[in-house]
Amino acid sequence: MILNLATHRASSSCVLDGASPGSAGLSIRLMDTRDALSVTRLFRKVYGFTYPIRYMYDPVRLSGMIAAGRIRSAVTVTGEERVVGHCALVDRRDGLAAIGMALVDPEYRHSEYNTRMVVLLANEACRGTFSGICSAVMTAQVYAQRAGRHVGFRRVALVVGRISAGRTYDGVSRGRRISVAYGYLRLEDHDEASIYPPRHHREFIEAILRNAGVKRRLSDPRAGASCPHDGDWSAIHVKATPGDDRATIEVHRYCTDTFTRVRRIMRALLARNVEQVVLLLPLSQALTAVATGEFERRGFFFAGVLPRCGIGDALVLQYLNGVSIDYDDILVASEDLAEIKAYVRQHDPGVNSEKHCRRS
Repeated sequence: MILNLATHRASSSCVLDGASPGSAGLSIRLMDTRDALSVTRLFRKVYGFTYPIRYMYDPVRLSGMIAAGRIRSAVTVTGEERVVGHCALVDRRDGLAAIGMALVDPEYRHSEYNTRMVVLLANEACRGTFSGICSAVMTAQVYAQRAGRHVGFRRVALVVGRISAGRTYDGVSRGRRISVAYGYLRLEDHDEASIYPPRHHREFIEAILRNAGVKRRLSDPRAGASCPHDGDWSAIHVKATPGDDRATIEVHRYCTDTFTRVRRIMRALLARNVEQVVLLLPLSQALTAVATGEFERRGFFFAGVLPRCGIGDALVLQYLNGVSIDYDDILVASEDLAEIKAYVRQHDPGVNSEKHCRRS
């Protein structure tokens, strides 16, 4: 399957005529190793040194990753081959590709450039064996959202306050944490597997998956809740991103110690002043339907779903530690994200308090 868009052809190089005064046009093509230095300079210009993926500041390391095929990037370049836009495609090793690390020089910022880079990378993913593509975009602006929507991404989750308040953008720090919208683009038909959503979120989860083109059988949790584990202890993975004061907890397998272990993990994270935590629960396991309510009683709240991620279809919960969220700051460019935003806000236990102060 190749994406053939009438106004945005995906090819190894396309020219945008009349892109800026005094310029013959901008070219969009796949990045090669010679572009590494120019890409790192672009990241410094836009983010300063606050971007958490550190190899984007190291031209030698970035060049090596491009040469080894660990990432594939699209770049927008001037006639002098200066990189003014970048977007990357990364193999997540779970059957999905991820599109991200997208930015455009403010001098040339326009959704058209970002859109064409995303189209080019989506076509690269279509030539592989990926079943889908996921993406994450900041909600402080809308041009990346519009680019994803044009290609066919559908919004599946909103994680509030995911990016550090210290992240600079065009040399300016917003002084408050930035939220992230997650998208999904289905490339292959999915098996209609069974999932076990919690009853109080069942209707909304079904709507998200239907909008994303993901077919699932929503099953009664009582059918499988009698077998909560397959071993002597739960399988839980934790990943912290110190530069953004955030962490992700993935529950791969439940056991009788699951709540105790998550509580201990949360205490350790909060002691390190982690401000935002995402909890991924496997929807393929019936106990998720039962466990969700208990996690919500401990301060987690709904964020959305992530189809076919590292733990399979995941229910996304989130937790804020002393962080205030102004939902009016979350910009949306699509109806599906607007609905998710309203639902997340409705279930945020701190939305009507002066500040978010939760205890694990």
